This record gives sequence, C-alpha cells and structure tokens, in this order.
Amino acid sequence: MGQRVAGGVWIVLALALACDGGERDHRSDAGADAGTDRGHGSRARTREHGSRTPDDGPRVTHAPLSAGTEIAIPEGIVRAGSLPGTPGRDARTEADLVAVSVPAFQVDRLPYPNDPSAAPRTGVTRAEAAELCAADGKRLCHELEWERACAGDTGRSFAGGDTFDVEACSIDPIACASPLDVLSMGTALFEWTASDATRGLGGVRWTAVARGGRPSDPAEEHRCAARQALAPDASGGETGFRCCRGETPELAYPDEPERRSFREEAVPIARVREILATIPQLARFAADFELVSPVGVDRALGRGGASRETVQFHFVEDEVLVWSPMRGEELWVIAGTGAGAAVIAALYPMPDGSFVHAASFVLENEPVPVVLAWDQTSRERVLWSACWGCAGEGGSIAQREDGTFVVVQR
Repeated sequence: MGQRVAGGVWIVLALALACDGGERDHRSDAGADAGTDRGHGSRARTREHGSRTPDDGPRVTHAPLSAGTEIAIPEGIVRAGSLPGTPGRDARTEADLVAVSVPAFQVDRLPYPNDPSAAPRTGVTRAEAAELCAADGKRLCHELEWERACAGDTGRSFAGGDTFDVEACSIDPIACASPLDVLSMGTALFEWTASDATRGLGGVRWTAVARGGRPSDPAEEHRCAARQALAPDASGGETGFRCCRGETPELAYPDEPERRSFREEAVPIARVREILATIPQLARFAADFELVSPVGVDRALGRGGASRETVQFHFVEDEVLVWSPMRGEELWVIAGTGAGAAVIAALYPMPDGSFVHAASFVLENEPVPVVLAWDQTSRERVLWSACWGCAGEGGSIAQREDGTFVVVQR
C-alpha cells in the first residue's frame, strides 16, 4: 500500500498476517500454529521497573531517564526477520529468522535528540538525519543494528515483550524498554536507518528502510522485525531517527532469491516420516506414512472418470512438491496416507533444517490416495483430490489475504 507524505511517497512493506481460524469438513489444522512460538497479542503486560515477566527471562534493572544516554550493545547474533506464519509478517520483506552476526556498537537510548525532556525530531529526510548524527560524531544505525537493539538476545516480538500496548509504552517508555534497555523502539515513530531495501522490491535501491511504527498502525507493524520502506527524501511528521556510534558495519539484510513457482523434490520416505514426526499436528501419521504413488494418482483420477490424458495438470508422484507462491515464501506440500487416514500437509522449511506447520487436512478413516496437482501458469494455488471432479473429495491449498495458508475442501 502507499500513501503520500510531504517530500515523497512511502510504502509500508510489512503486511498483516493473521493466524488461522474457522472450521472445515473432516479435520483441517491451518496456519494458526505456525506463529505461536513467538506469541502475540494487542495488550502489553505492564511491569514495574526492575521487574520481569515470563518472556523477559532474568530480572532487568532499567536506568533512569536522562539526556544523552547511549547504550552499549555487545557483539551478538540477531535472528533477522520472523517465523513464517507470524501475524504481521510479509514473507516478501522479512527473512526467516536468519542468524546474522552484528559487531558491537553504541546506540542512543531514545530517538534524536536523545533527550526525554524534548520531543523527537521529525520532518527530516534521511540525508538530513544522517547529517545531524554526524554532527555529534555518530551515524545512522544499520537496520540490523536497530533490530538487535530492539530484540536483544531474547527473540521477543516487540521491544518490551511479546505483546504491545502503544498507550502504555507512550506513557512510560521504561515499561517497554528493550532487553538491552533501549527505549521507544517501534512505539510511535518510523525511524530512519542507513539501509536500502531490495528484498521484495525487485531490486529497486532508491527505497530507504525505516523501522518502527506509528501510533495508528496495527500492533503487528510495531514488531522488532517489521520493515518499512520510505522514499529517502520523505520528511513526514511521523518519521524520526536515532543515532549509533562505532565503525560502520559491513552488514546486509538476508536477501531471498527468486525461486521457481513449483518443483518436485525426491525426499527419502524415511526423511519424510522424520519431518512429520516433528510436527505435533501430524506426528501420529509419521510411523507408516507413504507418499502417493503413480498407481495412486491413476486411481484418484479414475474414481472421477478422468485420466492423465483428459486432465491438463501436472501430478506429484512419490515426491514432495516444493511450492513458492510468492518471493520469499516457500512450502513443502506432502500428500499420502498414514495411520489409516489420508493426509495433506503444507510445511514451512526453516534455515536450520527444521519445519513449521502451515496448514494440513486429514481424511480420517479414509486411507485413499490423494493427488496433488499444479499448473505452472497459476502460482497461487495447489489442487488436491481423492476423486477428480467429485464434489466434496477435492479442493485446494491457498494463501489467504492475511498471508496464512488453508486447505479448502470443495
């Protein structure tokens, strides 16, 4: 989406991805489970200074507010981006928790002028913000430095925890301090960074990355991982900045190459079973799971009076379908039988070799072959069927407007 502000056009890259809900025939488990590891909500847990909440870990003592405070951020790992299926995530712009080593640096505790008695400076372009930082012997932060200062080593979703309340954070910034005691990160402003956006923008480099969110934005856009892209010469009243100190790091946000829309992967059945066993929703089917064979494909087509010659689709046989519905998003789609049931599963592969549940559908007590079909000209969906053309025995796997996936029965 785009809106016009003084001095240019800004484009918000972080789109809302809501969790799954609703009921379907038979049994269908969809993408709501994908994001639960980093739980979200609309209200923050308020806490006294020096207290802790379940997602905080050890007790943290926060420094009092004062002008000119800089926070020393030690060298460490930032897991850039978010878990697939996380509310607010846009796979085209956010990496899949890719580990990046960030050198030590110092960051202003508050947005410029880093003074709790003064309002944040807004209405400046990125170049003007960089000049103001340089006048103090500092520089604009790299976006990965910003993300590390926001999330620290905890992996929390928001600077102050795994829930967010913009009113509470505005009233008492210390109540929403980051794990490294940096304040007002993602609370009420976009903040300029020194980074340019390429991921999800077709390689266009004139867009400048900002982090944070405005009070009117949904909670999900205030996440530490959320990325915004602004025209560098924009100078809106809701865009501020903070400064960092230290040598300019050689960092790059993890980019995602364009993938083929569909490809088939020959995965040993032992590995398929191993993967299913790690997914709570699907573990009971793992022990004797079998992928759909060529004979099974013919059987599912024949039950509906169809054949390979009469149906102009590509069918998956004895393999896993790797599907990329958009840049930055990839799923493994698996169909087969196990534990006396037919199973369709869509899983997100993670950089560490693990998998996260996106959506699944189970035909209980019906261990019939279920075929997966796709057409290279239609990247947005995968078809499935236990009886080609039969009502109620087929459907599709599709991505909803909120970015989650669902297995639909028709």
